[in-house]
Amino acid sequence: MKKLLVGLALLAAMATQAAAFDKAHLAKLRALKTCEKCDLSGANLKGELLTGMNLTGADLADANLKGATLRGTILRDATLTGANLEKAKLGGAVLTGANLKGARLRWASLSVLKMRGDAADLSGATLTDADLRNAYLRKAVLIGADLTEADLRGASLVDANLTGAILKGTNLSKANLAGTNLTETDLDGANLSEANLSGANFEKADLSGANLKNAKLKGVIFCKTKLPWGEENAGCKNP
Repeated sequence: MKKLLVGLALLAAMATQAAAFDKAHLAKLRALKTCEKCDLSGANLKGELLTGMNLTGADLADANLKGATLRGTILRDATLTGANLEKAKLGGAVLTGANLKGARLRWASLSVLKMRGDAADLSGATLTDADLRNAYLRKAVLIGADLTEADLRGASLVDANLTGAILKGTNLSKANLAGTNLTETDLDGANLSEANLSGANFEKADLSGANLKNAKLKGVIFCKTKLPWGEENAGCKNP
């Protein structure tokens, strides 16, 4: 029994050490407002003012950034997997190449978010109720992301990959989704009025309760797609 307790204590100590961030890196960030490739994994940055700071390549995996202000912050190639960004203010932040897989962004404000490049990864990210108005998400990877009731009015999602994403009640009015992959997405109750859906792929998607008023549908792919008027299969390729 004693050996078991000692073993468990050692495992706990190892886990704590593995999860600990570099305190010197945090001090450097606060002093110089820049800390490229620094280790802040698991750090508690709740409510911190990080406006305009340079965190290029930083490791912020599992960090607590709830309510933090990151307006204009450079997070290029940063790792934010599993990070808590609920109620965070990310307007104008640069997230080119950033990995936010599994991040929680409920009630976050990401208006005019800059995410240029092909490697912006938000796969599995929680973006429910997030403010993404006018966000630039061209070619972003949002596979399986939860965007329930998020505000994406006027956002650019050209050529983005939203396969299997949840967009129930999401506001995509006037958004640009040209060439976007929306295969197997749940868009029930989504607002797609005046959205550009040219060339978008809606194979096996659910738009049964979606608002498509004045949406641009040129070249759109409907195959086994649930629409307000029934199932559409016009875009299915012949076997």
